[in-house]
Amino acid sequence: MTEKRLEVIIGVDDADDVPMISPSVRIVPLEGPLDRHSEALTGLIDRLSQQVPTVANNSKVYLLKLATGAESVALLEYTAGWFTQVDATPRFDLSDVQHLLGSRSELRFPTDPLWFGHVTHSLGHELFCMPISRAEGKTLLLAFVNPPADLIAIGEPLAKVLETVWHTDVPASPQEAEIHVLSALRQTFGRLPAALYERCLALYREVLESFVVVFQPVVKISPEWEKVGVHSYEALARRAPDDTRAPVSMLKIAHAWGDRFVIVRDQIIVRKALLSYAQAHIDGPWSDDFPKPVSVNVSVRSLLSDEYLDTVRETIAAARLDAANVTLEISEQDPIEARPGERWPGEPHAYFHQKLVEVARDIGVSFAVDDFGAGYATVSRMAELPLTQIKVDRTMLHHPQAAAELALVMQVARDPVERGATHIGRVVIVEGVDDESPLTLKEIFDQKIRHVQGYIARTPATPQLRALSDEVRHDIAARTRGGDDEQPSNLDTLRRGA
Repeated sequence: MTEKRLEVIIGVDDADDVPMISPSVRIVPLEGPLDRHSEALTGLIDRLSQQVPTVANNSKVYLLKLATGAESVALLEYTAGWFTQVDATPRFDLSDVQHLLGSRSELRFPTDPLWFGHVTHSLGHELFCMPISRAEGKTLLLAFVNPPADLIAIGEPLAKVLETVWHTDVPASPQEAEIHVLSALRQTFGRLPAALYERCLALYREVLESFVVVFQPVVKISPEWEKVGVHSYEALARRAPDDTRAPVSMLKIAHAWGDRFVIVRDQIIVRKALLSYAQAHIDGPWSDDFPKPVSVNVSVRSLLSDEYLDTVRETIAAARLDAANVTLEISEQDPIEARPGERWPGEPHAYFHQKLVEVARDIGVSFAVDDFGAGYATVSRMAELPLTQIKVDRTMLHHPQAAAELALVMQVARDPVERGATHIGRVVIVEGVDDESPLTLKEIFDQKIRHVQGYIARTPATPQLRALSDEVRHDIAARTRGGDDEQPSNLDTLRRGA
């Protein structure tokens, strides 16, 4: 009698949780779309990073030739039914492979948005061709002559890797380039093999740890120059101390990977921010006084994570900071809602509100809404969460009804005090205030707003803490008074700092 066997296919993540099963049952882990190509993809990515130092003049076609092992590589332009050569490695001859590209009357594929590449064979030649960009009437393509068979077997994932590499500055940061490549695969194919997932997480940690933290002052404004000064600081991540731009793409890329990456990102940033701030205070102009308040950005999902909250608690203790002077700014990029398959008890904002109350009681930190007026930072978020600060996005200053909108923000900020829910008012901070802001400091002050942030302080964000000079304080006071004594500063001077 023939033995019958039952085959069960389950997700690989569930394999360790399966109870004892009869020996007649065979468990087959569910294969992901890239699992069978994991080794080939890893080899290609390794070669891309390893070959960067050997490439002269940052030639991308030459880098791709070395990494893929193709006989030659070219960048071609397809326009009006014909191909022209834009760049190529030695030994590439367009006339030699023209017959593999097709004739003028046959060609339709380069302009087809559904075409992601193909391979053609003829008389000992093999040509792998794939698009990297399309515009009106023009398509740019990469052509690989006689590439290795194991790479061609990867198929569409290979095209996605090469397309991403072409649009990424690999020499500037091979680690960041690799993260972009793996993220593109993740977003396109849904799931990566476990080894590539962990590799990307390790690289992400490495890149985040290489960032430095700079501090931008929040300025208290007043018509009286003696009352103008630094109220607090916001901690900001930068690739280098003198960078004026945030590494936005690297910070946002965590969302392509899910909560684990987001929480790891926020843990690293808050730890670096608070430890750096404590040292900057010791070295700064107020070393004999208590540290001024400091704020750090955080995602909604991290505030629901015990791992993240443990990091905040432990870092505040290690930095010897007063938790009451630490504000976590809730990112405008994140919705307050449960993930698919996740259940929250009660309405989302009410549930999140209670979570923040518990964190405030446990750790002692405060919370702010970041960039109100952008993304998910809506009136309901501002009104329904237990906040001590509301930070208004700079774009609101450019709205036709900016003054009226600021008046609404102030009304919402005062509401808990007027209702008797708390005796502590919310601080409203207007971000991005500079010489180009349509609203003047006087108009902002007339809305009973006393705090601004931006180049108006003439103090660039740096790893050091700096007091405002008397000249800057006089200038801000004059602007706040308005009228004939307002003396606008040169914006270039503001950006350089004084």
